[in-house]
Amino acid sequence: PAAACPRYCVGLAGRQPQEAMGCYQRQAAQGGLAGEAAQYEVARLWRDAFRDPARALAAFREQRSRFPRGVLAIEADLSIIELLPRLDRHAEALAESERFLKEHPGGERRGEIHLLRGNIYREVQRDFDRAEREYAQGASARGRSGDESRFLRAVCLEALGRTQEARQAYETYLSQPQAPHAVDAKKRLLRLAP
Repeated sequence: PAAACPRYCVGLAGRQPQEAMGCYQRQAAQGGLAGEAAQYEVARLWRDAFRDPARALAAFREQRSRFPRGVLAIEADLSIIELLPRLDRHAEALAESERFLKEHPGGERRGEIHLLRGNIYREVQRDFDRAEREYAQGASARGRSGDESRFLRAVCLEALGRTQEARQAYETYLSQPQAPHAVDAKKRLLRLAP
């Protein structure tokens, strides 16, 4: 059903991803808004259904190249940023995320980007100072990224030996209702008691 391809593709994606891939690839080749949406779905299938982050990254980069000002451009950028660390390409993730933050200074997903950057600095580069600064910038975000940033900022302050600031950060973190890392934060706070 070539004429009904977009709707047909959506119906296939969950049940028959291989068939959906071909359908979306044909649609993506046609260009326009439908082509952009189909290219995005090709990338998502590589990422989610086929669990192939390298091919997903290539597909998102192709989307960004073909549709640089498209309606899904920000989503493609964010997907690229999220995929790079999964491929152990941390320096590229930092560069892409820095570019994204400069181009979208008021973006609603800044908190997620700062959290990702903080995690790279803390987990991969063991640079707790830079990680702390990233988490501090992400701490005002709502939801999971804000919660994670507030807690991990305190962890970094502790690792940096900034005990008083770490205690304060843990106390502030624990003052929020239903803090996800409350048990760990309380243990850490007890260890830092004067």
